[in-house]
Amino acid sequence: MWEALDYLDDNNIIDFSHYDGNGDGYVDTITFLHSGYGAEHGGTDCKGQEYLNWIWTHQWQRFGDHDGNNIGPWVSNRTTTTTTTKEKYKSSNVEGQNNNDTTSSNIKVWTYQMASAFRETFGDSIAPVGAIAHEFGHVIL
Repeated sequence: MWEALDYLDDNNIIDFSHYDGNGDGYVDTITFLHSGYGAEHGGTDCKGQEYLNWIWTHQWQRFGDHDGNNIGPWVSNRTTTTTTTKEKYKSSNVEGQNNNDTTSSNIKVWTYQMASAFRETFGDSIAPVGAIAHEFGHVIL
């Protein structure tokens, strides 16, 4: 997942700051679709692989690497500037008053969802949106 984010960032394909709706420096959430079948379906797929070797659909935060080291969120290489209106000045328009907070930072990705692109355990039918909606529900609660 992180390699995909690096690729998108390094090649200027996506400006991740557009997905920081509240201006806190973090992408609010991101969904990854993997190209296999979801472990939650169980059984054996059409290639003879048992579900224990598949990826479970989940929502999580990036905590550590395979060795257990805390690596924190993914961080963009690009610095972005965010301007937000100060809450106490939203209803007033005082001339000469600076009503904005401006911060510069590298946008981060912490929370993500992972889901299968395919349904069931065989074929190429696209997975229904239910699992993605379920995992997204964890983010908004």
